[in-house]
Amino acid sequence: MPFIQLWDGVAFVLMDLRIIAVSFIQLNNLIGMDTWQKQFYVSKT
Repeated sequence: MPFIQLWDGVAFVLMDLRIIAVSFIQLNNLIGMDTWQKQFYVSKT
């Protein structure tokens, strides 16, 4: 029984890490896109 509880805890942590990773990737894409647009704008002018 404790093993199943431990596995539930591991699954919960993994799910949490996946959510954090996805939000981090989205944030990174947002920042990267922003800097890319700035560079493009600077090179254009």
